[in-house]
Amino acid sequence: MSRLGALMAAAICAGAAAPALAATPPYVTVRFDLLSPAGTRCQVPGTAPASGGDLLGRPYLRGLPVDRAVICTAADGRGFGLNTLRDPRDPLAGRVDVIIVDRAGKAVPMVMVQADSQDDPLPIRGNATSLAPAVR
Repeated sequence: MSRLGALMAAAICAGAAAPALAATPPYVTVRFDLLSPAGTRCQVPGTAPASGGDLLGRPYLRGLPVDRAVICTAADGRGFGLNTLRDPRDPLAGRVDVIIVDRAGKAVPMVMVQADSQDDPLPIRGNATSLAPAVR
């Protein structure tokens, strides 16, 4: 009987911990892929995330919450916006990379997400939108 009691107590504790894990906000990092052109500037309205750039001048933003708007201006004058997202393959992941694949001549970049538990990034269609010059 004590084994059954211990198993039931463990199951109750595991069930109580699940909602707490789901409520933990993920850590989102926004970065550009290796072949994206340098000179892009990004900002997050209403937030001052940790930011920096890689050796080639492409920005990255760290510590963003999910569903935060990011507005970027490319060196050639194009503007685009996107939202930080969860990886649908692992919605409870603690860290998510949002990877922007930008190419010269494209109106909007492709956006991919990758949770820390996944090996490959997942393309997300329709997340990036082109912005008029007055919006930036």
